[in-house]
Amino acid sequence: MNYLDDLFERLENNDLRPGLTLPEGVTYQSNLTVSWKARIESKKLSDPKWISPLKERLNKEKVTIEKINIIHVLIPLADKNKENSIADYIITFIKQEKTRWVRDVALSSLNDSELEIINEKEYLFELIKDKDWQIKLSALGLLKKLDKSYSNRIEGVCLDLIEKNQKKPHELSSICRVLAKHGTVKSIPQIKEIAINNSKAFTVNSAINAVREISGTKN
Repeated sequence: MNYLDDLFERLENNDLRPGLTLPEGVTYQSNLTVSWKARIESKKLSDPKWISPLKERLNKEKVTIEKINIIHVLIPLADKNKENSIADYIITFIKQEKTRWVRDVALSSLNDSELEIINEKEYLFELIKDKDWQIKLSALGLLKKLDKSYSNRIEGVCLDLIEKNQKKPHELSSICRVLAKHGTVKSIPQIKEIAINNSKAFTVNSAINAVREISGTKN
């Protein structure tokens, strides 16, 4: 058994680690399991030699939870090594993937990284129309990775989405965060409307921050 085979087998093992016992009256405690320690170990991986084998593993994998485990290892590892090609690889992978859970985890993990998207930018504009709200929100977040040459297009898309998501605070909050980078003074009236008409504090805060960023004021 090679190292990755062993690692992913342990990531799936929820048994107690040898020598440990559960506290009295407790039937399960995640931080005492084999998988817990394996997860910590996987987060410490830093050698880029594992990137290609992880890609090969993901390409062949059929089991949902195994795909998710691979993604949780691959993206942070690529991020540590500034291997931006993995961002395009993951988006290409998402195009073919049918399982909503896997797609959501992949997009969310990509959002959490500093990886830059080089070639697969257009597909983000399709994903923001996805029926699944979590995938849509993750795709919106990824628009922040695009450079200023996309700002005019992104602003137009976001203003249109505001009109279509008036009663959806999570969507509006995400849109405001994108406009904080890509918006212009043209966006401010609609963003102010969000701040005035929403009762959710996180949405109002996102709107206020976007106005500040666009207008160049921090106070």
